Amino acid sequence: MNTLDSGARYNPQTDSWGSLNRQQAPSSRRLHVAVWTGQEMLIWGGESLNNIKSGPLLITGARYNPALNTWIPMATNGAPQPTLYSTAVWDGQEMIAFTGGTGTKRGGRYNPVTDRWAPLSVPGTPQVNSRVASVWNGHEMLLWGGLPPAIGARYNPESDLWNSMTTIGAPKARQSSAVVWTGSVMLVFGGLETSSRTLPNDVLVYSLTKPLYLYRHP
Repeated sequence: MNTLDSGARYNPQTDSWGSLNRQQAPSSRRLHVAVWTGQEMLIWGGESLNNIKSGPLLITGARYNPALNTWIPMATNGAPQPTLYSTAVWDGQEMIAFTGGTGTKRGGRYNPVTDRWAPLSVPGTPQVNSRVASVWNGHEMLLWGGLPPAIGARYNPESDLWNSMTTIGAPKARQSSAVVWTGSVMLVFGGLETSSRTLPNDVLVYSLTKPLYLYRHP
C-alpha cells in the first residue's frame, strides 16, 4: 500500500468528475492538511508511505488553482516542524497550521501572495499534541481535543497571541473529532473518548459569549 499523488475535481451541477493536472503537484502523501483560500486549494505536510511503511514527514506543499488547473509549489523556508495529524484553517489572508511538535516551530502562518511562512507565537502555545480538531471563527483559530493531554486553545493571528479555553463544563478529552463554526458557536461531533476508548455520538457546543460548554444529543 502506497500513498498517492493524484486527485480529482467533482462538479455537483453536472454530477461529473474531472482530473487534476499533475505537473508540479505535491509528492504522494497522507495525513496532510488542506484549506481553500477562495481561489486556490493549499496542500501541506503529511507523510509518505511505501509498502505500508511510514516514510519521512513532509515539509513541502503546493497550491492548486482550479480555474487554471495548475499547481505552484509552496516555499519551505520558515515552515513549521512537520508532524503527523497537523491541522490548519484559512483566516482570509493566511493558512494557519498547528503541528504541535517541539521547540519554536509548533505551527506557522503561510501567505500565498508572498509565498512566505511566519512562525506562531511560542508563549502560551498548547502542549505537544496530535489529532486535535480546529476551526476558524472569524477572528481566531479554535483548537480542541487531541491525544492526552487534550487541549483547548484560541489563537489570534492579528495579535499573535494564544489564550486557553475555559474548562468549565468541558467534556472528557476526545481525539479525531469533527468540528464546524456556525457563526456563533463551535459544534464538535464524534471522535474517540480517550479515557473510556468509546465513540460518543453526542454534539458538544462551545460558546465564546458564554464561557462554558453545553451538550446536545442528536
